[in-house]
Amino acid sequence: MLRTLIQINSNPSPKDYYPARVALSYMRLGDNEQALVWLDKAYDARSGLNFIKVNPTWDSIRSNPRFSDLLHRMGLPQ
Repeated sequence: MLRTLIQINSNPSPKDYYPARVALSYMRLGDNEQALVWLDKAYDARSGLNFIKVNPTWDSIRSNPRFSDLLHRMGLPQ
């Protein structure tokens, strides 16, 4: 099911492209590296990161320097 969501939401067509959902799916699969890649894509697309600072979904990668860098780029306090 998660692989299907990844395939659908990573489609580059503007109608289907939702990189934050792809990142979330990778988190649920336990693939933190791909989740971080897709969080960067969500940042670039300015899509779906509204609650990234407080959403417990991202707790397992909060200590990752790449996650901290993303928050910094978004102008959010660490």
